[in-house]
Amino acid sequence: MALESERKYGVDDLRAVRRLLETKEQAILLGEYFESNRIFDWPDRALLQQRKLLRLRQGGRTVLCLKSPPAGEHPEDLKVWQENQTEVGSVHETAAVLGQLGLRVVLEYEKIRSKWRWGACEVCLDRVPFGRFVEIEGDEPELTQVAAALELDPRRATTATYHELNPAAGTKDSPERYVSFVFSEPERSALRQSCQNGNVESCL
Repeated sequence: MALESERKYGVDDLRAVRRLLETKEQAILLGEYFESNRIFDWPDRALLQQRKLLRLRQGGRTVLCLKSPPAGEHPEDLKVWQENQTEVGSVHETAAVLGQLGLRVVLEYEKIRSKWRWGACEVCLDRVPFGRFVEIEGDEPELTQVAAALELDPRRATTATYHELNPAAGTKDSPERYVSFVFSEPERSALRQSCQNGNVESCL
C-alpha cells in the first residue's frame, strides 16, 4: 500500500520537455509506450460512490490497481490517493476474472507515455486525445523543484484527473461525469505502430 501524490501541468510541446529531460543527469528514462486503460465497477457504480477506482492497465507492464481516498488531511495543491497495485500476467485473463465477479468496464482511456525517474519523483510525459500534460508524482518540495527545473508553468498546474479534464465529461453530479477517451482511427493504429517501433518521441 502506498500514498500517491501528484500534480499535472498542461504543456504545448512535450517533445521540448523530453529533450530537456535528456540533458539532466538526474533524469532516467524508465520506458515509453502506448497505454490502454480499462476502469471496472459494479453495475450500480458502487466503487465510484466510494470514490474508488479499479483500473486494469496495459502498457510497459500489465497492472491491476485500486485507488482509494487517503485517510487524513493532505495539501490541496496535490492530488493524493491510497494506491494498491500488482502486476498481472495476462490482461485478457484478468479482465475475464473481473467479469466473472460481476464487474464490468465502465470506461476506457488511452495515452502515449514517456516515463522518467528524477530522484524520488516520477515524471510522466502524457499525450491524451484532448491534450498534452506532464504528470509529476512525489512529495513536496521535490515535486515543485522538478517542475521548476523542467520550466513548467505553475499557472497551468492542476490536481484534476484526466477524467475530470476531459472536455467531453459531464459535471460533478452528472451521470456522465466520467467519459471514455481514446484515439480515433486511423490515427490510433498509426500511433500504436510508431510506439511498437520505438518511435514514441514522434508521437508526443
